[in-house]
Amino acid sequence: MHLIVYISKFSKQAGSPDTVLTNIVEHSKELNKNSEITGVLFYENGHFLQALEGEKVIVEEKYKKIAQDKRHHDVIKIIDEPIEARSFPDWSLDTFYIDSPALINTDNIVSFQKLYEQCFKLNSKNLMDFIKQMVDELDTFKILHDG
Repeated sequence: MHLIVYISKFSKQAGSPDTVLTNIVEHSKELNKNSEITGVLFYENGHFLQALEGEKVIVEEKYKKIAQDKRHHDVIKIIDEPIEARSFPDWSLDTFYIDSPALINTDNIVSFQKLYEQCFKLNSKNLMDFIKQMVDELDTFKILHDG
């Protein structure tokens, strides 16, 4: 198994975030399921954070396509490493559109800031724990999950 996590910025020329996210979900969920890619995508105030899990070659190929997608720019890969197990084994692409930063638990933001301040000493376990906390906090507000 392999994990790639990246961040990027939304391209305003792509259209409205609602439309773009809906389109991403419609096209990616089935493709990811067929490729056995799992993960989660967050969108908040013009920024994406996505975690992709699966077989290394398949995840790397998917990331290359994503990095070339004109719906976002300034794509930065922050984790690219082998993993023992998936963090989101049942999710082909669950998507969270956070339209109100107040919905995020302040403790989670502080945790992320502390990780960031440690000179980018992020490791996949810490980051995936953070993402899981985000999912737990936002589960009630998930808007683009069909199941």
